[in-house]
Amino acid sequence: MDYRKIGKRIRDARNAKGLTQEYIAEKLEIDPSFISRIENGHNKGSFETYVKICALLGTTLDYITQDDLLQAHKSIAEQEFHDCIVRLSPSQVSFLIEEVKRFTDYSTGQMEDYNG
Repeated sequence: MDYRKIGKRIRDARNAKGLTQEYIAEKLEIDPSFISRIENGHNKGSFETYVKICALLGTTLDYITQDDLLQAHKSIAEQEFHDCIVRLSPSQVSFLIEEVKRFTDYSTGQMEDYNG
């Protein structure tokens, strides 16, 4: 996880609400310096701490962890794709690769290569 990005989003959300680190720390009953270290990416909080911070800031875990969620989704998709491929024969894998290339070219606007 990129704790610097998470911390920056927390800081941005806190500033947007006009709240201080001291206010957040008081509500969570933790040391204000810990909030500072979270916002600077030097410390990571517990899941429970992040949930409570998000609740105070009116934001979500999805928002503060969005880069990590995108990477996790990509990793899951890659694993699912791999799990499908390992069951195929070499010729089926070759066929699939060609089809994926066509799809990629088509979806990125490079289909003229196939239309002659």
